[in-house]
Amino acid sequence: MIDDPEGNPVRLHKAGVLRWGAVSQTFAHGAKAICILIDHDGTNASGTWRDELSELERRWPELREALDEVLPGGMSAATLQLIDLRSHIRPGRAVLDFKTTHDEFAWFVRLGGDYTIEIAGPKD
Repeated sequence: MIDDPEGNPVRLHKAGVLRWGAVSQTFAHGAKAICILIDHDGTNASGTWRDELSELERRWPELREALDEVLPGGMSAATLQLIDLRSHIRPGRAVLDFKTTHDEFAWFVRLGGDYTIEIAGPKD
């Protein structure tokens, strides 16, 4: 584990040649810290993840309305667990992982470059 330039702990992960970091941070919608996956080469994190997260927080109220329509039971039955901001999901913007109380599945939502929902469904 290392610290980012702002002193936040970053847990490093590696799978083959892929490397990334995980940061625990409070997101705009609630007081609970969630996991945020970011590009990280083992020494430095991509500088754009904070900008991406800020924009996602800014757009959260309108996105929440759209999520109400695609998640089983709506947002009242879902808890955001993870935000994936790693570059391998491009041209998409982010992947959001939710735990739902409506059924036994965890759900994912992939956001496009304009922060609209591209696809949503149960995780395998």
